[in-house]
Amino acid sequence: MPGVIGKRNAKHARNRRNNPEANSPQPVNPVLITGMTIIGTIVTLTFDQVVMLTGTPQFRVKNYQNIPAISARQLSPDTVEITYAGSVSGVASMNIGFRDPAIRSATGGYVTSNVYSIAA
Repeated sequence: MPGVIGKRNAKHARNRRNNPEANSPQPVNPVLITGMTIIGTIVTLTFDQVVMLTGTPQFRVKNYQNIPAISARQLSPDTVEITYAGSVSGVASMNIGFRDPAIRSATGGYVTSNVYSIAA
């Protein structure tokens, strides 16, 4: 008997367990902060690649935990300006939250979560 109608021969059947597209997600690059300046209530961040801004990032300024970020705008493709509710001019570092969705790269990468210090 040659085979059942509608069934492929075993040598032509694809392996259903091996799906390379599903097993290897698209690689994303993390976004790194390359520069930060603070003037009064405004923090300007420069990144190592083009980023997209959606909403206000909840980055916390070290030793100023009660001062929330109230707005953000994108100055250039790799620069974001964050305005805080009060003065943060005496700060030396900033806590970057884990996977904050407000700033992402074009491939979907997040800003790396760590403490960024201002170079003196």
